[in-house]
Amino acid sequence: FWGTLQWKVISKYIDGAIAVSEFAKEEAKKVLSCPIKVAYPFIQNKIYNELKSISPDLESYNILSIGYGHPKNGFETLINAFKIVKKRFPEANLYIVGEGNPTEWNRMRGVHVTGFVPNILPYFEHSSLFCLVGRGQAFPVATLEALCAGLPAIVSKYTGTKEVVRRLRDDFVTDADSKAVADAIIRYFSLDFEEKVELSKSARRLAEQFNGDKRIKAFKKVFRELLHEVKAI
Repeated sequence: FWGTLQWKVISKYIDGAIAVSEFAKEEAKKVLSCPIKVAYPFIQNKIYNELKSISPDLESYNILSIGYGHPKNGFETLINAFKIVKKRFPEANLYIVGEGNPTEWNRMRGVHVTGFVPNILPYFEHSSLFCLVGRGQAFPVATLEALCAGLPAIVSKYTGTKEVVRRLRDDFVTDADSKAVADAIIRYFSLDFEEKVELSKSARRLAEQFNGDKRIKAFKKVFRELLHEVKAI
């Protein structure tokens, strides 16, 4: 993103804006004074249908995280959280999928940094939990994809998808520090298998609202509302 000064200059020429989450909207309000509406992104239809057919390995202690190796993805915090989890659950594994992440993390027991993979579906299938310690991510679609695959998700309170994850379980939204994240993961891993199955079903139900048809329809509605607000000013 540009600096605040640049945004203040360009904001004079913006009549209305659409944010991808309430979190993004609140951040945008710091530099924009125009009407701002929220329209969520969606999962591509092909991927959505493939994810729905996946059966995650809820009996495993495998954690999946997806993203480019950028500080905003909080992978170092997640690595440190995993070290705590590993002491409680020695069989736990952490899979970090995405380019730009340090391969030296592979030297840590249970950590698997894969880089880019052409087919990510097997990673959803072999995992029990999705985790992303965002530090300012507007609305990472990878979280939605995890939910669609039946993976419960843990995200930080600085991640736009907290608005969805909180409906799954309130304590799945954490502070962006390693102990808070580790505590949330340990709580999940300590649940009975039946409880994990119910969370998995709830995750899929939450993801249903993020298919392409529903979200495009919602976007058109939000866009019309925004035009009305702009014209009324």
